[in-house]
Amino acid sequence: MKKTKIYTNLKPKKGGMMKRLCVVIIVMSMCFTAKAGEIYAFGLGVGFGGRGLYRTNSWDVIVKEYMGEISDVELTISFYYKDWDEETEAGLAALLADIAYLWRWNISGGINWYAGPLMSVGLSLAVYSVTETRQYYPYDTFKTDEMFYGAFWGIGAQIGVEYDFNVDDVPLVIGLNMRPELNIAKPQVINPLTLSLHIGITYTYK
Repeated sequence: MKKTKIYTNLKPKKGGMMKRLCVVIIVMSMCFTAKAGEIYAFGLGVGFGGRGLYRTNSWDVIVKEYMGEISDVELTISFYYKDWDEETEAGLAALLADIAYLWRWNISGGINWYAGPLMSVGLSLAVYSVTETRQYYPYDTFKTDEMFYGAFWGIGAQIGVEYDFNVDDVPLVIGLNMRPELNIAKPQVINPLTLSLHIGITYTYK
């Protein structure tokens, strides 16, 4: 009768586990690269926004550089304006550039939400009606317009939701976002804390 040997102390070959791990990593990398290659690389769009604290409106130009499936760098150049308001007796114009690094998470289909830090820099011109007291008789009060201008910069966050029409083979993305910001300026031509809302549509290029 032939005896069958049973080995109870089998030792794996050295480096076998590392080879398998390397193969898995390479295969996953190839899959990710192939999938990411289908993602568009650049976006150009327009938008409209407003800042609640100043009650200003803005026209936006949007430029996006996609870093892959889940992130992108977004530059928004905004021209803010506020017509002369009889209630606040003030008017405002500002040119602002926001740059944000955004991470994107899919909710369902073409619906995504995104968030990330941003930094802003801008120039602002403000006109205010100031009440002054005459320094000579009859010492009454009168109003005069004063102009303030200066540069400012800020840090904040961008949080929003978008619908990507690329899932329907249409190269458009429409999004809505809000941007809370802490602004630093001398002179203080803009509020230290602002919250703005923006809606935009972007055409994407592969």
